[in-house]
Amino acid sequence: MARWKSFWVWLALVASLGLGWAQRLRAVFGLFEGNASGSGTISPHFYELRIEPGGSRGQLLFGLSSNQGDVEPYGTDLAYDTRTKFLFLIGGGPTPTTWYGSVYGLDVWRSLVSISLLPRIGARRLAVWDSFLLVTRTREPYLTAYKITYQEATQSVRLDSAWSVTHPLLRGIPEGIVLIRDTAYLSISARPSDNQADSLVVAINLRSRSVLRAWEVYRRPEEIFRIGNFLYVSCPSDPPDNWRIVRIDPQTITVQRINTGYRRECAPTGIATDVVRQRDSLIFWDQFDSVRVMNTSTMQVAPAAFRGFGFRAPGLNGYSLFWAGDMIFFGLTNRRDTSLLIIYDPPYIPTPPHLDTAFIRNGEGGGIDVPSLRRLIYVEDDTTRQGPSQSLAVASQDSRLRAWVAPGTEWLSWESPVALTELRLYDLQGRLLRQWGGGPLACYVGDLSSGCYLLWGRSIRGEILTTRFWKE
Repeated sequence: MARWKSFWVWLALVASLGLGWAQRLRAVFGLFEGNASGSGTISPHFYELRIEPGGSRGQLLFGLSSNQGDVEPYGTDLAYDTRTKFLFLIGGGPTPTTWYGSVYGLDVWRSLVSISLLPRIGARRLAVWDSFLLVTRTREPYLTAYKITYQEATQSVRLDSAWSVTHPLLRGIPEGIVLIRDTAYLSISARPSDNQADSLVVAINLRSRSVLRAWEVYRRPEEIFRIGNFLYVSCPSDPPDNWRIVRIDPQTITVQRINTGYRRECAPTGIATDVVRQRDSLIFWDQFDSVRVMNTSTMQVAPAAFRGFGFRAPGLNGYSLFWAGDMIFFGLTNRRDTSLLIIYDPPYIPTPPHLDTAFIRNGEGGGIDVPSLRRLIYVEDDTTRQGPSQSLAVASQDSRLRAWVAPGTEWLSWESPVALTELRLYDLQGRLLRQWGGGPLACYVGDLSSGCYLLWGRSIRGEILTTRFWKE
């Protein structure tokens, strides 16, 4: 049981802290909900699991900040653009009626400082299509497309409103979005005026910007998954009703509903399918904190828990799930702290419980005020950025800020392309370890343990630069 005790384990990025020139990388990025308690507002935390080309893995958890201050608490969605290599994310409330729903951009391979792009627009979900960022919103128009433009001079992006779709069937808040070529499928969950449950899935042609078809599914549809030739819609309904999963044939009006026999008492992301491999399975948390599996071919829920996985730790409940090839992520929470467990799908590790300790915090000792894991996405991409005039190889963090501890020494050195007026040193749990002015280009770190650290700097122009380094 020692594995389940409260602790943080961080796997450092040993192989290559920078990207060098173009490489093929795999990563899982995620948002942990922040907090808005009486003790003050805490921004969402950003999670990264990066898999280097050689197979080494490194993990990071860090509080998000933007170039205009803190990111809105909670955070609801992420989307990645393969052209610009930017990760877009939403800060906003856990329900459609709280906070403001702002959109931020993160140069995710190079920086940990997000850029405020679309403040207070009521953003709810994100998807990238062609050169546009699609944003569903908590108010009309419920779907807006923003043109993504990469700006070479500032190494940033700009979002310009391009067009919106309005239609009588787009009558409420889209809680789910999935793209199939030029068609977006949106689940209309509730009407913002009174939170009255809705029950539609709407198909929109993104080129003609017209509604193609709509399906009546079940109350409060949320996540949408594509498996094979069908769409599967998660419909938690209202308590004490059971969780429904609805299968849609996009080519017809055919709808098939299945009562799972269980209630949903987790996050909307407490249901998942494999986003890397084609499988005929959906997994989800039940109200007993066990993970169930539904065969999408037979539309049957297995009587036994998935891989025998159940969790009975005091005060922790199943909250979110994510499945990416051989990795399955289990998010648990007590609404104050989060435990994230990663298991490897057999046969990669032959004996149960296939556990890769990422970080586990069971609420002991006061916690960190990060209540739950909201959402994860999987990205597999190279590091070549497509600029307007040419393909730009992202030359790692070194072109912005470089930091290192020479072997056999106890001093941190760094180089910056601009003069820095303030420097900070953090560990990967976000704790501030050092803070000083931009004078000497060296800092004693002999009292720090081996591991990966973050150097943060502010330039004379107010620009924020970040980089990671490894200390032996």
